[in-house]
Amino acid sequence: MTARILLLVAVLLAAGCSTPVGVDRVEPQKLRRELTANILTGSTPSAPSRQLLDRLALVQAFKDSPAEALETIRQGLGGPDTAKRLLGLAELSFAHGDATRDRIWYRASALAAYAYLFPENGHAGPNPFDPGLRLAAELYNRGVALGFPGEGDADLSAVPERWELPYGEIALEVDPAHLGWSGYRMHEVVPSAELRVRGLRNRYRRVGIGAPLAATVERIEGEASGYRVGPSMRIPITAVIRFEEPWKAVITGEVVAALEIYVMDSSKEVQIGDRRVPLEYEPTTALAFGLENPAVWSMEFGGFFSGDLSAFEDKRKNGLVLLHPYRPGRVPVVLVHGTASSPARWAELVNELAGDPAIAERIQLWLFFYNTGNPILYSGSLLRQALRDTVAELDPEGTDPAMQRMFVMGHSQGGLLSKLQVVNSGYVFWEGVSDRDFSELDLSDETRELFSRAMFIDALPFVRRVVYVSTPHGGSYQARRRIAGWIGSFISLPLDFSRRMTEMLTNNEDLQMRLRLDRMPTSLDNMTPGNPFLVALSSLDEAPRVTTHSIISAKGDGPLERRTDGVVAYESAHVEGVKSELVVRSGHSVQGDPNMIAEVKRILYEHFDQLEAEIAKAAN
Repeated sequence: MTARILLLVAVLLAAGCSTPVGVDRVEPQKLRRELTANILTGSTPSAPSRQLLDRLALVQAFKDSPAEALETIRQGLGGPDTAKRLLGLAELSFAHGDATRDRIWYRASALAAYAYLFPENGHAGPNPFDPGLRLAAELYNRGVALGFPGEGDADLSAVPERWELPYGEIALEVDPAHLGWSGYRMHEVVPSAELRVRGLRNRYRRVGIGAPLAATVERIEGEASGYRVGPSMRIPITAVIRFEEPWKAVITGEVVAALEIYVMDSSKEVQIGDRRVPLEYEPTTALAFGLENPAVWSMEFGGFFSGDLSAFEDKRKNGLVLLHPYRPGRVPVVLVHGTASSPARWAELVNELAGDPAIAERIQLWLFFYNTGNPILYSGSLLRQALRDTVAELDPEGTDPAMQRMFVMGHSQGGLLSKLQVVNSGYVFWEGVSDRDFSELDLSDETRELFSRAMFIDALPFVRRVVYVSTPHGGSYQARRRIAGWIGSFISLPLDFSRRMTEMLTNNEDLQMRLRLDRMPTSLDNMTPGNPFLVALSSLDEAPRVTTHSIISAKGDGPLERRTDGVVAYESAHVEGVKSELVVRSGHSVQGDPNMIAEVKRILYEHFDQLEAEIAKAAN
């Protein structure tokens, strides 16, 4: 009996107790999180850093006196475990920086991480498959960004020459040439890592070295620029601190470094030692930060009701904003917004194009802002003049094949403006106003010039492709509603335009003209079905060299002929003769729809192929 009891106790003990060493089955995702955790993804340093503390018997010391523990790690540099110490020093210094919010520890982290990534001659660099390589790069990038002196936005023009470290200081050289870019000076910056993006589906990041920042820019007086900044615009840049002899610098505390600033549009890589290293950028963050300003959105209704509103720094440019400095060989993609809207409504599309390097490096984005309550012919003339002036400024000899094959896309009313760039009108628009010969009218030179530009149109030779998006070619049924007429009564037209119109009616006895222009037309009048302007525009075909496409938004099921997007009916948006037509299940504001964006990308690739084929043909 005693033997049986002892055997039973042994069996129970064996079943109830686990071995001192062994394994347990756990959820794979939980295990991966444990294996890949680090101070940047949570509150716990990575396994290699914890192992370093354990091996050096510093676990408790790091809890009680982190600065002294880090100094002990640093004092041991120079031996065979230097690389491991540097990576641990970088991560643990960053952790202490998070705990104290003292910038000196972020700078120490950046220096140690740089020394790990770019060791001095005679020392092997990190294994490219070692996860510590990417951790060190992230620690360097974040350490540089958070190590800038001052609170809030850092002012690049006032960066001090000496930065304090826990064990010395950084003698920092700042080359003013690095702060200038295409006629502008980079000014205040905010680390992209501190900003959460909202309102855009995807956050794009080009992974590499450097602290990605969102920067404001200010114009350098007297310098020419093929670049125009919109209100509150931010540009994606990256800051690189290049440390001299980094291993030695960490050991001695005598640190010499140079601050270098790079812009995403012009620099993709940087040379460090004998290596070409990609630079890190966050274009989405800069875009979203620039659109954070409420004034950008308030322009939409301001630009609808106020004919003379100008929101851009250079009013002579008629609202054309270039998001990048001019680069020969890149196709201009001109985006024209719709009624009571603004260029900000293209944000989703701009983000997707900028986030796709295969497209971003082949285009230059231009945004046109106009007062959407103005007569469409007048707005179209402003766009036409802005495009002509810009092409003449940037490519005066017409030698850039990409510039001479412009891509224009317009949403809603913007689609009508886009068509006005590629038709030859003759007298068709003037005939809707008067049966008198325009040349016989008694007009001042300025008035004659204004109406001549607006009503007698020659297709722009450099526009080669147009995309119509939710465009009311046959008018908007909403525009003829009574409330639209009431809203239209609040629209004020440009002061100069109003004076010229008054002059034309006063100086010329023309009953037909007075009846047709009983009040000066607004864009809502122009988009009313059956309006003489729309009838005339619909009668015109695009120039033969122009390829056109349609993207039409429509809600609901049933035959297309009965569907609308809430503003424009399918029958109004549909036109014959386009190379392609895509119907997207969406309301009128379709600009950010993924299907619409995919179609725009497809058309762009088609445009690139045609451009390359024409260049090759010309070369032969």
